[in-house]
Amino acid sequence: MELNRYAGQYVKIITKNQEWMVCEILELPDNESLPDGHSMINIFDRSNRNIKSSKGRMVLMHEDVVRIEELEPEILQGIHLTLTRVPDIVEVYKSLNREELPSRVSFGKIGELDQTRFPIGKFEPIPLPSSEERQSFINQIPDITITLRHTLTNLTLDQLQTPYRHEGWTIQQVVHHLADNDMNAYLRFKRALTEDEPLVHSYREDLWAELNDYKDVPIETSILLLESLHSRFLSVLNGMNSDDYHRKLRTQLLGNITLDIALQRFVWHNRHHIAQITSLIRRNGWS
Repeated sequence: MELNRYAGQYVKIITKNQEWMVCEILELPDNESLPDGHSMINIFDRSNRNIKSSKGRMVLMHEDVVRIEELEPEILQGIHLTLTRVPDIVEVYKSLNREELPSRVSFGKIGELDQTRFPIGKFEPIPLPSSEERQSFINQIPDITITLRHTLTNLTLDQLQTPYRHEGWTIQQVVHHLADNDMNAYLRFKRALTEDEPLVHSYREDLWAELNDYKDVPIETSILLLESLHSRFLSVLNGMNSDDYHRKLRTQLLGNITLDIALQRFVWHNRHHIAQITSLIRRNGWS
């Protein structure tokens, strides 16, 4: 694909191996030249950050490019702010260990991180839901694993190891986290049904995600676990009356919450993480 006509522009490049790079197509001075079919680019961010030269200048062969996309306004704004408001950042970036620095693009991306982390927005509870609203949340539970399976269909092992955002969890880690979180939520729910406002403890989900099972166990194991767990949870929910949903549990982070809100958070949490995965798939053009 011809790159020279994009000289001087910031674009997103998709390569044959399905990697993406946010970069500037550089215009070479008259005293410099490259072989035909090659261009010099300056990489600001890329999907594969594991290689040594993950950012900075490199020569790219045109035949390795399958698609060129215009950048979203927020990304262009980020690049503009980085280069104009922090003019010495390029030299600082060159002089330090690049692997220990955040993405140059992210310095100026106002609100972009939150959109990536919270693609469906942050959790907003309904304190006193109607019986119809409550049933609507219950009815969403059987669809969670169906949607998750459909979302993960045809993803390669390499794609499963891709972080959904810069310095975020990989898709595989997210799937295993869903199983762990729902197990914890299920047990908390049952304690609130059988104890008087029990104090439930949080867990170090960041450290759990670094354990071997998150890296070595196939995602199918956690999907099957979620299917079984949700079946059990639905049985509990369908046996509860309205007063049961007013029972409370005490949390370290959220304070006292009712089981109505715990149910809403359970559903939101699954939709939240599945949306992170679908957002990554869409951004990388994997679908």
